[in-house]
Amino acid sequence: MAEAYTKSLDLEDVHILSSGTVADLHRAENEPRIPHIISLLDEHGVGQFAKARPEQLTQERIDTADVTICMNQIVADECERSYTMPSDTLVWDIDDTGEGQHILQPGDDPFKYTEEIYQDITKRVDTFVQDLRLTPR
Repeated sequence: MAEAYTKSLDLEDVHILSSGTVADLHRAENEPRIPHIISLLDEHGVGQFAKARPEQLTQERIDTADVTICMNQIVADECERSYTMPSDTLVWDIDDTGEGQHILQPGDDPFKYTEEIYQDITKRVDTFVQDLRLTPR
């Protein structure tokens, strides 16, 4: 969602890549959910920027990035266990489903928090873009 939304902003001289720290490990579980996520992104006009398949984080992606952002401390900790992270890695406070305030109860819709997470992401990205004074093309 973060990659799709940020790409939709069409920022000048900015190339966006999003990777999952455990994308390969949870691929079978997560890929069937992608059409629903893309549908939500379509509702916000950014679905065309979404990937059809999550990409696994690699050390090369980290090493070639100008800015590395982890969505939350859980992700940052996962990254630290598997990769050498830049000292200036940004750690946001956006909980995914199953984390923090987004814990599902038995019988809950698995997408119960998806819209809220999307809104959290867009607010954080907008602030980041503004703070860096990035501009659309």
